[in-house]
Amino acid sequence: MNTLLERLLKKSSIGPQLLRCETTAFRPGRQGAGTGVDAVCTYRKEPSGLPLDRVGLYHEVSNKTKGITQLGPYSLDRDSLYVNGYNEQRVLTTPSPPTTTAAALERFTINFTTTNLPYNSDLDNPDSAKFSSTQRVMNTLLERLLKKSSIGPQLLRCETTAFRPGRQGAGTGVDAVCTYRKEPSGLPLDRVGLYHEVSNKTKGITQLGPYSLDRDSLYVNGYNEQPVLTTPSPPTTTAAALERFTINFTTTNLPYNSDLDNPDSAKFSSTQRVMNTLLERLLKKSSIGPQLLRCETTAFRPGRQGAGTGVDAVCTYRKEPSGLPLDRVGLYHEVSNKTKGITQLGPYSLDRDSLYVNGYNEQRVLTTPSPPTTTAAALERFTINFTTTNLPYNSDLDNPDSAKFSSTQRVMNTLLERLLKKSSIGPQLLRCETTAFRPGRQGAGTGVDAVCTYRKEPSGLPLDRVGLYHEVSNKTKGITQLGPYSLDRDSLYVNGYNEQPVLTTPSPPTTTAAALERFTINFTTTNLPYNSDLDNPDSAKFSSTQRVMNTLLERLLKKSSIGPQLLRCETTAFRPGRQGAGTGVDAVCTYRKEPSGLPLDRVGLYHEVSNKTKGITQLGPYSLDRDSLYVNGYNEQRVLTTPSPPATTAAALERFTINFTTTNLPYNSDLDNPDSAKFSSTQRVMNTLLERLLKKSSIGPQLLRCETTAFRPGRQGAGTGVDAVCTYRKEPSGLPLDRVGLYHEVSNKTKGITQLGPYSLDRDSLYVNGYNEQPVLTTPSPPTTTAAALERFTINFTTTNLPYNSDLDNPDSAKFSSTQRVMNTLLERLLKKSSIGPQLLRCETTAFRPGRQGAGTGVDAVCTYRKEPSGLPLDRVGLYHEVSNKTKGITQLGPYSLDRDSLYVNGYNEQRVLTTPSPPATTAADLERFTINFTTTNLPYNSDLDNPDSAKFSSTQRVMNTLLERLLKKSSIGPQLLRCETTAFRPGRQGAGTGVDAVCTYRKEPSGLPLDRVGLYHEVSNKTKGITQLGPYSLDRDSLYVNGYNEQPVLTTPSPPATTAAALERFTINFTTTNLPYNSDLDNPDSAKFSSTQRVMNTLLERLLKKSSIGPQLLRCETTAFRPGRQGAGTGVDAVCTYRKEPSGLPLDRVGLYHEVSNKTKGITQLGPYSLDRDSLYVNGYNEQRVLTTPSPPTTTAAALERFTINFTTTNLPYNSDLDNPDSAKFSSTQRVMNTLLERLLKKSSIGPQLLRCETTAFRPGRQGAGTGVDAVCTYRKEPSGLPLDRVGLYHEVSNKTKGITQLGPYSLDRDSLYVNGYNEQRVLTTPSPPTTTAAALERFTINFTTTNLPYNSDLDNPDSAKFSSTQRVMNTLLERLLKKSSIGPQLLRCETTAFRPGRQGAGTGVDAVCTYRKEPSGLPLDRVGLYHEVSNKTKGITQLGPYSLDRDSLYVNGYNEQRVLTTPSPPTTTAAALERFTINFTTTNLPYNSDLDNPDSAKFSSTQRVMNTLLERLLKKSSIGPQLLRCETTAFRPGRQGAGTGVDAVCTYRKEPSGLPLDRVGLYHEVSNKTKGITQLGPYSLDRDSLYVNGYNEPLHRPALRTTAAPRPTGRNFTLNFTLTNLRYTADLKDPRSRRFISTVKVINHYIDLLLKSSSIGSVYTGCKLMRFRSGRPRDDTGIDTVCSYQANASLAKFNREKLYHELSTMTEGVTKLGHYTLDKNSLYVDGFPLTEAAVIRKPARSEAPAKQGYRLSFRIVNENLTNPDSQSPEYKAAVESISHKSEPSINRAEVERAFQDGASNTTGLWLGSSYQLQGFSVAGLELAIEAVTHKPPLKSGRENFRLHFRISNLPYSPELQDPSSQRYQMNKENIEKELEVFRTSSLKDYFVGCTVESFGPVRGKPHTDVVSICKFLVDSSRTLQKQEVYEELTRLTQGFTKLGSSYELEEQSLVVEGYSPIKTEEHQSGRFGE
Repeated sequence: MNTLLERLLKKSSIGPQLLRCETTAFRPGRQGAGTGVDAVCTYRKEPSGLPLDRVGLYHEVSNKTKGITQLGPYSLDRDSLYVNGYNEQRVLTTPSPPTTTAAALERFTINFTTTNLPYNSDLDNPDSAKFSSTQRVMNTLLERLLKKSSIGPQLLRCETTAFRPGRQGAGTGVDAVCTYRKEPSGLPLDRVGLYHEVSNKTKGITQLGPYSLDRDSLYVNGYNEQPVLTTPSPPTTTAAALERFTINFTTTNLPYNSDLDNPDSAKFSSTQRVMNTLLERLLKKSSIGPQLLRCETTAFRPGRQGAGTGVDAVCTYRKEPSGLPLDRVGLYHEVSNKTKGITQLGPYSLDRDSLYVNGYNEQRVLTTPSPPTTTAAALERFTINFTTTNLPYNSDLDNPDSAKFSSTQRVMNTLLERLLKKSSIGPQLLRCETTAFRPGRQGAGTGVDAVCTYRKEPSGLPLDRVGLYHEVSNKTKGITQLGPYSLDRDSLYVNGYNEQPVLTTPSPPTTTAAALERFTINFTTTNLPYNSDLDNPDSAKFSSTQRVMNTLLERLLKKSSIGPQLLRCETTAFRPGRQGAGTGVDAVCTYRKEPSGLPLDRVGLYHEVSNKTKGITQLGPYSLDRDSLYVNGYNEQRVLTTPSPPATTAAALERFTINFTTTNLPYNSDLDNPDSAKFSSTQRVMNTLLERLLKKSSIGPQLLRCETTAFRPGRQGAGTGVDAVCTYRKEPSGLPLDRVGLYHEVSNKTKGITQLGPYSLDRDSLYVNGYNEQPVLTTPSPPTTTAAALERFTINFTTTNLPYNSDLDNPDSAKFSSTQRVMNTLLERLLKKSSIGPQLLRCETTAFRPGRQGAGTGVDAVCTYRKEPSGLPLDRVGLYHEVSNKTKGITQLGPYSLDRDSLYVNGYNEQRVLTTPSPPATTAADLERFTINFTTTNLPYNSDLDNPDSAKFSSTQRVMNTLLERLLKKSSIGPQLLRCETTAFRPGRQGAGTGVDAVCTYRKEPSGLPLDRVGLYHEVSNKTKGITQLGPYSLDRDSLYVNGYNEQPVLTTPSPPATTAAALERFTINFTTTNLPYNSDLDNPDSAKFSSTQRVMNTLLERLLKKSSIGPQLLRCETTAFRPGRQGAGTGVDAVCTYRKEPSGLPLDRVGLYHEVSNKTKGITQLGPYSLDRDSLYVNGYNEQRVLTTPSPPTTTAAALERFTINFTTTNLPYNSDLDNPDSAKFSSTQRVMNTLLERLLKKSSIGPQLLRCETTAFRPGRQGAGTGVDAVCTYRKEPSGLPLDRVGLYHEVSNKTKGITQLGPYSLDRDSLYVNGYNEQRVLTTPSPPTTTAAALERFTINFTTTNLPYNSDLDNPDSAKFSSTQRVMNTLLERLLKKSSIGPQLLRCETTAFRPGRQGAGTGVDAVCTYRKEPSGLPLDRVGLYHEVSNKTKGITQLGPYSLDRDSLYVNGYNEQRVLTTPSPPTTTAAALERFTINFTTTNLPYNSDLDNPDSAKFSSTQRVMNTLLERLLKKSSIGPQLLRCETTAFRPGRQGAGTGVDAVCTYRKEPSGLPLDRVGLYHEVSNKTKGITQLGPYSLDRDSLYVNGYNEPLHRPALRTTAAPRPTGRNFTLNFTLTNLRYTADLKDPRSRRFISTVKVINHYIDLLLKSSSIGSVYTGCKLMRFRSGRPRDDTGIDTVCSYQANASLAKFNREKLYHELSTMTEGVTKLGHYTLDKNSLYVDGFPLTEAAVIRKPARSEAPAKQGYRLSFRIVNENLTNPDSQSPEYKAAVESISHKSEPSINRAEVERAFQDGASNTTGLWLGSSYQLQGFSVAGLELAIEAVTHKPPLKSGRENFRLHFRISNLPYSPELQDPSSQRYQMNKENIEKELEVFRTSSLKDYFVGCTVESFGPVRGKPHTDVVSICKFLVDSSRTLQKQEVYEELTRLTQGFTKLGSSYELEEQSLVVEGYSPIKTEEHQSGRFGE
């Protein structure tokens, strides 16, 4: 309901202020069959805002709920709506009797507000005179008004029913009901149409008789058009305001049904979306389009004939403050035109009379159909609309009866008829009639609407409105003058056709920015048949043809003089062609015109278009009508081509055009007039000059004549353009005109297009038959500017598989264009990857020509690039080699085969001497060749090196040959290599060195694999020291090409030294996939397979590297090539990755990145779906040979030798060149030391017994350049059945044994540098925040563990799998939940599981996670040891995380792990005592930590370790573990939490008998706490009280919990009580809580203690004690007692004094000698750790809180046994207690207790306690201390009273979860209610109150409340009787009259029943005292 109401009201006038609606109640409906809804809605009201208009809002709600009938899925009672109390009785529709078919009486409402009728109280009183008189007037006015409307004939009467205050409080609202007669078959009231009629008849809702109306206030039967339609923008701002207007129409082919009446129906929604889209599309193309924001269909209604659907829509547009109001008339015409005369909107047919635009409608008198029975001419009509700017508009022109209207109408009729009689429609024109005048757009003129009638023959074509528009335009001087009237040039519409005025919109004079201009293109295609689809902008044919035309025009004009400025062309309409057999095309093109630019040269552009369309004959696939072209209205009649007679085969006459501009012939109007003397004389001169020129050209013998056809203004306006046509004779077998060659000839004969006779020529202006070459091909950059210049170079080549034909000679042919596009793309793609790539702008294929052998096609192209002023000239030789390499030795360019000798780069070509083929007749080894190209930087180039005959060339050639052969003999190609020959020297790239080109020959066996050029490139790179040295020659590192393969030099492009911005760097990744078969498609960058595989590889690499150390800087990876794999069965992948490198950043660590990639690809085996060749990975050329795993022989099962790598960096071993030389003494000595250190280290690890040796293989520079990286390989023996190496575990072990990867012997280590077999954990975990800010930094730490019940499979290895994602989410949640409860919780932000891996035993799954937390600048570093212990505790000793079981040894917290040597099992064959271990961890606050304590070899470590060992052993020897204790050993020291002390970690060993119980870590914790004075003192050391962990157990609640509440209630506090009984012999029974002796002794001891403490000084606040355990006393026969006691404390109660209590207890036990019948060891009493011996020394001991309460209360009902005697002293009662206690063994953890109890007690029939008791209502609650003591009563009489409370909570909605004890909701509310019932502890019954337990929750009939049953326990002695009335009255008082329980729960008053008692009930409910 809330949602429905908010949705409804958000759309109303209150919507913008509405905040929310809340349903407050439901009630029975009036008829008892429905539901009443009460809701309160909240809205924001500004201080100056008006009060709520409840009447208006009532009408809006009524309107939006379909007359109060429907709200979403709910049907409404029409009379039930009240808006803020306002309601209108439904007298609107009194149904006629159902038994007659006579007309029924129907009613409708009229509501409006008058603004000039002041409201007062008389109008509110129907009996007042004013009410009656005003009512009569209103009735009369309304009846008169409606009698003239469509409802008039049926109207009977109108009655004003009420007056009310207006919205503004200054007028009066009027509510009326009108009655009309409705025939049985009549349609329902058309309230929308009637609304519009009333609106029109009240002058736009402004006037009703003498009353002024509020324009927004009209409602007709609830229908209203929102007032936001014309919301004015605020007057104080100039920002655009939002305005709205309505669109109403009827579709005749959309049947109306009830779904369209329901806004929530699927049909309403889908139809609404369609209508919105159609309207927005329609209006976006109208004059309102640029301002239009959206249209929303608001309603559908039945159409007028009942067969269609009416559509109501509101459109919103942006109106500038100075903008004019909406021109609804003009917009009506536009919509009419764009819907084909209001007949079609998309798929919908329209009712032509139904359109209203903001209420404006024109009655359809336009087309009176001729009688259908005759074929005589029919009468047709068309509209003419225009605006006169000098005829002022006034109200007389709005009145058809005025003299001015009549006279002006006659004049307009006459002018229009005269005008049109002279047009093409003239002979058929009958008359024109002006139908209306309206205000002009600017408000200063008058719009004229006219209808003209003409006679149309049956076979006649439809009206050519476009042609007629142009004719009217011409005859009115460009739409400027009609008789005496001046016209608005943009205002003409001929039958709705208009050409937009933005065609020549001048740019604003106040700005220098370029303006947008437009021009028209009109033409007719003769081979595109016209049909009705081309008239429908929404048809598929219109859209597709429009797209084609737009593309063809843009392509055409982009090549013209307007091209650089052209933005777009848009085809606006298609129309029938002149002959009716083709299609006319109208288009508008937009271009950018600079403020100082010249106007459009439409004549020149006409010629250009003419030329580019082959004399206006062809546009793409379309044939053109040669006379139909208009460019911005310019057209030339076709006199250019006189066709030769078709009957002869003699030579035909052909023509071609010549166009150019002379710069020294000024243009004037005479040259525009063919009849002028100047035109004639200049024409003769030009003809003569052109004929002379061309007679000397190749066309000369065939040339007949040249004729100058036109002169035009030059481009700069200072010269004259010349257009000429030349005629020549072409033989039938002759070749077509070679316009390119002729262009070059004319260019040469005019001195580079500069001179023709006396005329100077514009060098860019020559066109020969449309062919032109841009002059900027060799335009040098200006010497005076430093900006980059544009340079060009040529590319020429021949394709052998592209046959040449005449289409390729025709730039206008489809084949030329498509082939040109392909070639341009191929060349640009090729060169973008070359050295010229970053500067390359574009390549354009200029011509195709026959190939050398006539069987292929030559290609000529020009490429443009940007050249900096200081840049070197183009290196055409180097570029030639690059192109050669990238085209596979000039053999392949995309799909084209190339002639290997045909390549020219800027004229450079090398003859093909590279490959001499071996004879084809033998199968012996072939000779193959490959190229080597490189540049030496220390061999200066000179002309001798260019001369093969010079001595220098010969000697240098010999040296180079020798060096190359030596180099390659050592490579993989060496055995096959025959020779290398240097073929050429060339200038180096920088002009300071020499390029070397060589060809090497090798023998290739027939079955041999092709040359592995990538591998050979890497080998040459390695053997030349990273391409830096070849013998005495220094090499340019970027210059090496091996058979064309090169790795781009931009890989390490340094950033400019003058800027601190990050530079872009690149590195290579090369590898081979073994399961991706290689084929030719992968060699073709244009193939689909190449593209798809490239995308996949790019994605995989980027995903992989984003997770590496380079990730934050990585931008992208691009796969550049695929190649055959080494074995020919896979595919090699070459990729280049780009990253951002800061100026101060270090170079790429390719070794580290290699290891990371290896790690993340599972040892180089898997990348996504691809299997990898493990030896194939190269990272920026770095590769490690796979000697890691030498397989054992397959014929034996003996242990195999396996290897793994260790990589790390030492920071204090400086790197130098000796460490790079394996033969140096330093290498050898350092290698020996490293080997020894590694072997020692690993011998102590889990791999130790199998380890054979470690060998350091290499040293390398460290990351920071200041240390040395070490690479080592270690060998170990692996049994056949052994598991694979656990590299993760070994990494952690090495980390631990090197002090967190900081120290290896004398070497300091880089903490991030360790890799074990490629595994590494990134140290982004503790990234320090910048030192200059005090904001908290983000730090990270790792969590690693293994789950034993989550089986590992391949899905968990794939981050994209569903299983990985879901398991990751679960792990993240579990870890965050766990850590949120730890000490790191407040700072923790998130945990993310980064990887899953196989567990150690292969049966589980390892989990690696990274957690992020916020660390304040002054914060201490992470305490990983403490956090380890916390995690251990919270996972039950590292055994359980949520549903997952954990491997107890697998936990690592930031690398910290404690080896589980704590429980070394004894051999299984003996029953002797085993050795067990446990940990002790604590922090000393007065032992400062320093680095010596971190070094086990330091003197300080040793001495402190000895002291700690002694202190711990002494301490524990006195504890219960003492007799079994063997020794304690301190294993580590660490910084304390506060940084001022030292943490101590120790392991203690003890002997455990086979039948002995496990270590009681809780008891031992308490003993240590007691013996260290509440964890404050150990020998000379002060202790941190919170720091003690015993085998991971810690009690964090030793610190008192602070409560910050104004009036604190008593807080439960605990203290310990310890003593020894000397006459109670300790036996094993006392260790077993289930034994009879244990149970009975507990009862007695609890009773004695209870008596003592109730008599002490804390008696008034004492609440109980719990005996925690028995232990063996010092003499083995004595029994020690440990108890925890509780008391209530707050500021108003006495402070607990343990010393005082000690003395009191000592006195009451006769000097600590007697407790009841027990004797005490007088030295054994401890009160909260205080013994008597302390009294003399410590007078005011620091108070120490006892441990938090331990134990849990189990609640349940036994349903199969009856307790007949509830007396606790009866034998039956005692026997039942003992039996139940024996069967229900308690545990420690509450959830564990509940789960363990249920697991042990459940079977198929329910919960059973043993085989005796069947249970119900089982639950576990927190411990209630002293309940044991009061339940089992020994000698003294005391009674426990249980009272059953029954009550209801009104703000706790009941749900089934509340009956499920395992649900979170049940547990949470149970705990909270029990806590709140602790309120009894502040009552008069506090001395008796024990606690309350919630038994059950239940529903409350008829209410969403929850019924609660609780048992509250009270302890009273025999002298006191507690009555249920007392409990009732006390709880009522404590809960404010039983209305509120605590701060959370609201109670249902009078619902409380205590043991069946309630003072307001007549009967008490029977209930058992002790439960059911």
